[in-house]
This record gives sequence, C-alpha cells and structure tokens, in this order.
Amino acid sequence: MKKNGDLSESARLASQRLRMAVQYHQIGQLQQAADLYQGLLSEFPGHPGLLAALGAIALQQGKLDEGIRMLGASMDAESCQPVADSAPATHPEKQDEARTSLDRAIEWDPHCADAYDSAGNTMYSHEQYQLALKFFDKVLALNPDHAEACNGRGNALRELKRYEEALQSYDRALLLRPDYAEAYFSKAIALQELERLEEAEQNYMQAIRHKPDYASAYYNRGMVLQELKRHEEGLQSYDQAIRYRPDFIEAYNNRGNALHELQRLEEAVQSYDRAIQIKPDYAEAYYNMGYVLVEQGLLERAIANFRQALSIKPDYVDAYSTLLYRYAYHGMLSPQAYLEQARGWEH
Repeated sequence: MKKNGDLSESARLASQRLRMAVQYHQIGQLQQAADLYQGLLSEFPGHPGLLAALGAIALQQGKLDEGIRMLGASMDAESCQPVADSAPATHPEKQDEARTSLDRAIEWDPHCADAYDSAGNTMYSHEQYQLALKFFDKVLALNPDHAEACNGRGNALRELKRYEEALQSYDRALLLRPDYAEAYFSKAIALQELERLEEAEQNYMQAIRHKPDYASAYYNRGMVLQELKRHEEGLQSYDQAIRYRPDFIEAYNNRGNALHELQRLEEAVQSYDRAIQIKPDYAEAYYNMGYVLVEQGLLERAIANFRQALSIKPDYVDAYSTLLYRYAYHGMLSPQAYLEQARGWEH
C-alpha cells in the first residue's frame, strides 16, 4: 500500500501518462496511445473518459463493434474509483485528488467528444436513432460548442419526427458555424417534411451559397420547386445537380418529370433514357418514360416500358395498375385475358 504522502505524486504521474497518451493519439500512433489508456484503465477501472478514448481508437482502427461497446460503457459509467492501493480508504479526499487530476487531463483530450460524435453518426447510419441521439447528447455534454454534434442530433430528432426540437438543434449548429452548409441542408429537409416549402427552398439556397458544388442540395431544391409548381426553376436546379454529379440518376429522373410538366416530351424521354443508361435496372425511370410515351401516342413502347419496370420491380403497384388500365382503356385485351392478367398479380 502506498504511503499517504505519495498520492499526489501518483496522481501527477497518472496525469502525465494520460497527456502522453493523448499526444500519441493526436499524431496517429494509435497502438501506443491505446496501451497507455489501457494501463490507466487498470488503475482507474470504469473511468468514462478512458473508455471513451479507447472507444475512439477502436473506431479509428475500424473495430466498429468494440468501439461502440466501449463508448456505450463510457456513457453508462457513473463513477470511476482508483484501485484499492491507490489511496487508503481512510483518506477519501486523496482518492478524490487522484480522480480530479485524471479527469482534468481527460477533459483536455478532444478525441473523447469526437469519438461519441463518430459513434452517433454510425448509429444514425444504422437507423438506430434513439441511440444516436444519446451519443450526440453526450458529445454536447462534453463540448456544447460541437456544431457537428448539433447537426447530427437534429438529424436523429428529425427521423424520430421531433421536428421542432430538430430545428432548434440545426439553429444551434448554425449559430456556432454560420457557414455550415450541411446544417442548412438538414434544416431544409425538416422544413420540407413539415411542408414549409418556401423556407425549405431558402435553406437549400443557403446550403448552396456556402457550398456551390452541393449536388444534393440542388437536387432537393429542385423537388421543392416542383412541389411549388415552379417547374422551370426546378429543371434548372436539376441541371446544376447533374453538372456537379454527372451520374446522379435521380436528378435525371426528376429532370424528366419537370420536362414532362413543361410538355417538353422528347427532352423528357431523353432524360429518362440517360438515367437508364447509367442504371439499367432503374424501374422508376422506365415507368415515368412510359407515361410520356403514352402522351406521345407511342403505346406499344409505353407498354414495353411498364413491363420492363415490373420485370425489375415485381411489386411495383403503380406500374401494374397503370399497365392494366392501359390494357382496358385501349381495348388491347379481351375481358377474359384482362381478368387473367389481373389475377396473375399476387401482390
């Protein structure tokens, strides 16, 4: 057992080792950092900051499950206690001194907050929105000015349909980083889902202003403009999306829809065809092209497109109902053949 007078020196050495671990972590020497963190964890079992740092390293090393597990353990840890011989039980104030020294050093490590942020993003990508929210909240408890965590938190809240809270979180991110294009984009999606379309369009424009090559923002803005019946502007926005992402098949498809609304039918067919060239199994593009071909009086080609959409996506309800309607409307099948077609679809 250490003598009472040795504890301050022990705490100082623990803090020194932690700072060395942080330095290794910052310069990318992950294994050296992990060894030091692990050694400290053996002296301070369950310390949330050490678990967070080890979780960060695991994520950086591609060890997803281990990283998430350690970060979760870090959040669940309610306290950390030194091993029994780090300070005599008769001197709890000395135990507090050792813990305080380590805690202050841990707070100096920026990787702790970033690790929780990474875990939150991972959980979000796996559609675990409640858990993602928990991680983002932890980031903000460590660093209230973490703009990326505010944006991630807003995204999780949006997926949970807690829209007003999501908007508040995006606004916080933008207060911290007024040029944060992704936060404007995320806020616009929430406003779009709330059918506050004019505000959504304005926020997509802000995202584009701060990130001029933001293809997804141009695309989403195009969809909003179409909902607002501003089809010519929507078409221009899709053109910009394609300019910055030439293989953006959804933009080609929606561009075709805008051209259809503008009755520029041949151009619409060309846009759908371009989407199909990039992605030959794009059922929606075949379906939409079929509608335009009907308007052009090219019924056989239209039917072939509806059939192709169904061969790619057998449960495509709209394509099947449209196909049956065209058969009936144009008298292309006998009543018995029509009935057999209808019965043949089991979905």
